[in-house]
Parts: sequence; C-alpha cells; structure tokens
Amino acid sequence: MKEIQRISKAKLHSYKKLTQKKYREEEGKFIVEGEHVVEEAIVSDWFVDSLFVTEEYLQKDSAQRLIFTAQRKKIELFLLAEQELGQLSDSVTSQGVAAIISQKKIQLDTSITKQKESLIVVLDQINDPGNLGTIIRTCDWFGVDCLIVSSNSVELFSPKVVRSTMGSIFHFPAITDVDVKDTLRQLKQENYTVILATIDAPSKLHDVRFPKKTVLVFGNEAHGISKELQNCADESVSIKKYGKAESLNVAMACGVFLSYIRK
Repeated sequence: MKEIQRISKAKLHSYKKLTQKKYREEEGKFIVEGEHVVEEAIVSDWFVDSLFVTEEYLQKDSAQRLIFTAQRKKIELFLLAEQELGQLSDSVTSQGVAAIISQKKIQLDTSITKQKESLIVVLDQINDPGNLGTIIRTCDWFGVDCLIVSSNSVELFSPKVVRSTMGSIFHFPAITDVDVKDTLRQLKQENYTVILATIDAPSKLHDVRFPKKTVLVFGNEAHGISKELQNCADESVSIKKYGKAESLNVAMACGVFLSYIRK
C-alpha cells in the first residue's frame, strides 16, 4: 500500500464547509462517513473526490481492501487525526473513515415509465432526514423502480439522510428537483394509478388490489399530503389500525405498504 499523504489545514478547512447545506449546494459535493457507506460509494458509479482515513482505521483488516479499491480508482487519499476527521463528521463515531462525493442529479428514466409493470414512490414535504434515508433504503429493499422527492422535503445530501440510507443512495434512483404535481400528471398519461397513503381513508390496505403501474404517495409527518397533490389522486388508502396509537411513522408506513404490495 502506498504511503497516504497528510491533509493540509487549507484543504481540511475547505472540506469542512461541506458540513453546511449552503456549501454542499454551491460545490455540488457532500460528505459520507462510516466504512459501509463509504465502501458502497467507492464501488458505485458515483464520483468519489477524496477519501479520509485515520491511523486507527488503517489497523483494521477491512481497511486494506478499501484503500486498494480507492487507489485503483485513483481516488485522492488523506490521512487525518481523529480530531481532524471529527470536524467533517456530525456523528458520535465516524469509524475512522469518510469521503467527499460529487452530487448526482438523477432524472426520471423513460425506460421505467414505459414498462408494463412499475412501482414508483413519491414523497411530499418529508422533513425528517432519518425518515427520508430509511424510506430510500426501504424502497431499495423492496425493488421500487424509483423514488421522487418533492423540493420542499429535507435535503437529499444531508449527512443524516445519507447515513440513514446505509449506502442505498448510491445504487437506488432518488429523484429531486422536479415539479411533483406536473410529474404525477405525466405519469397518469403513462397509465399510472396515483394512490395516496393516508391515515383515515375508508379503503384499507388489505382490501386493495394495486394496479400494475402504481404511484404511491406519502406526505408530511404532521400534515399529510398537500391539497394540490390530493387533487391528482385516483384513490386514497390507509393501514387498518388495531391498537390505540395515533399514527404510524411515515417510514414505517412506507415499509408496510411496500411489503403488502410485494406479497
């Protein structure tokens, strides 16, 4: 393994700015941390700008494989002290490894919309980064064709969202920066049925047969789905309640819907 260069104070200061949303948007880059998520990024087709490791991390057996892959792909490597890496991390434990990734803007692929069978999930005004990250991971698990995230939802590349995806963000298409209302109209022209997941719809999940081309819409954790998207719906469906809980977490509700649909 080649010797890894120490990071300069200037470079560290530059990368530290990416902990702020403003600079992530300006630079078109974001930080990922933790061995599994970093490894998912490196083996994906996303562009990895830089890789950071600590002396402690290099003692791990798995570190050699990660470093070898990074060097083979000509990714710039830096050796950081634990304290320096902590300046790039918002988690309690960074596992001694992090990376800078170039953002990728994914478009809605017509190869998806032209399929005879397709399942698309739409998120409207999702505010909690943990929920967004978990939904991306859940959609990836259940083989959803793509996820569309409204522009008034939490930032896709925030550290907590990325961490919560557990690497799924690098191989599952999450689409942002689109007009969701117009997109739903376009999908309906492609014979999709738009179904809203709501808390009080009379139609219950276990009674519904989902069409071969379905768009499933989930809304804000507190306020539900906006009225303008409600006007695009063909049907609203809810999960039958058996206990006394007021509501389900939106990420949990998404998992229940997708599990039922795939069953």
